[in-house]
Amino acid sequence: MARREKIITLRDRDQDLSFKIREMSATGLEAWKIRALILLAKTGIEVPEGADLQAVGAYLVANGVKTLTGILGKVDYGEVSPLLDDLLACCSRLVENVSERCTPESVDNYIQDANTLSRLRWEALRLNLDFTGPEDAGPWSSSGDASI
Repeated sequence: MARREKIITLRDRDQDLSFKIREMSATGLEAWKIRALILLAKTGIEVPEGADLQAVGAYLVANGVKTLTGILGKVDYGEVSPLLDDLLACCSRLVENVSERCTPESVDNYIQDANTLSRLRWEALRLNLDFTGPEDAGPWSSSGDASI
């Protein structure tokens, strides 16, 4: 069975951008989840026994930006940045059927709005953690709509 993929279009100010998002490998995602849980543990957030990152992600979606900023305020950006980069690595920009891998260095060439970048990472997180909740932008709902 192949890894899951989805194609989305995000509105970035005056342009529509299309991206293909591909699920991380099983070992890559396992390592990502462990690193994310270690960071969450440092924040003091109480994760119920047996909960996984899907449950934690659903909690963050339900409780919004206030909870997310409370968590992020307790960790260093240098610890979060590699997790964000891993989500971006799942994404490729699609232009005329040509796929260009997204990197922290390349996205500034075509993404103008930081909310669009956050939304792209959010969609990668949703695919990798198999969120089945509402089709919203999560904490970045002020950015443009995604069509999937």
